[in-house]
Amino acid sequence: HIVDNYFYYIENISDKVFTFEDEHGTDRTNKYMMDNIFDLRSDIIKLNRVIMPMKDLIDTLQNESQLVQDKRHKMYIQHITDHIDKEESMLQTARDITREIRDNFESYTSFRMNRVMQILTIVSMIFLPLTLIAGIYGMNFENMPELKWHYGYYATLGLMVLISLACIWYFKRKNMF
Repeated sequence: HIVDNYFYYIENISDKVFTFEDEHGTDRTNKYMMDNIFDLRSDIIKLNRVIMPMKDLIDTLQNESQLVQDKRHKMYIQHITDHIDKEESMLQTARDITREIRDNFESYTSFRMNRVMQILTIVSMIFLPLTLIAGIYGMNFENMPELKWHYGYYATLGLMVLISLACIWYFKRKNMF
């Protein structure tokens, strides 16, 4: 009966894992779901720690014990062994699926983070030369010939726009956008 009771609990965990596997990869994959996956994984590990000693005990009883001589008892022990093997297989499958979901989630999160970092890098690369130009003209030196030129302000703005467009064109050409 103990083995059968664990079977229903393991079946429940397996159903939850398969549900999460179906939802995994959708937009509903989130921190809450991952917390549930980690909780299920913890339950799987705990159950495995309970099942393995039972399996060892039944194997020892089946192979080395003189107590099990009756054919009916041998069949009963074999039935228990089959249940434990099935439970162990279900736990292994559930553990593999949770590992796969976790790995895929981490990979997807890493991909999204890398994409954000790429965009931030591109934006900073566009604004870096503009910041340099603004910094140079913001120093307020008296001997800057462009300051006395009537079109100096417009020329500087035009240069900044031209540099920005050149950077955007370069990044588009390299398929970084």
